[in-house]
Amino acid sequence: MCGLNSGAMLWRQISCDRYLSNINIPVMVFVAKDDPIAKFRFLPKNEIIANQNFLLAVSDYGGHCEFYYNDGKIYRRFAPKVVIKYFDEI
Repeated sequence: MCGLNSGAMLWRQISCDRYLSNINIPVMVFVAKDDPIAKFRFLPKNEIIANQNFLLAVSDYGGHCEFYYNDGKIYRRFAPKVVIKYFDEI
């Protein structure tokens, strides 16, 4: 695809990695390790951590579009609470 040998190579070509160092406003990166679309292993962790404007928040679970937990009765969203806390802190 696109002259590349693998999905990982494509990901690197289209990734925002090379722009992360230019970001100079606070940014929260909230990811799930079990995201089936944006694989955690491809996340540019070193580039994110190197920029003091980033906060990397990692959840073991959550999927791709939303972050849920099961409280024993129903699934509840937890991303809004995390994001609101982040905005309160910055």
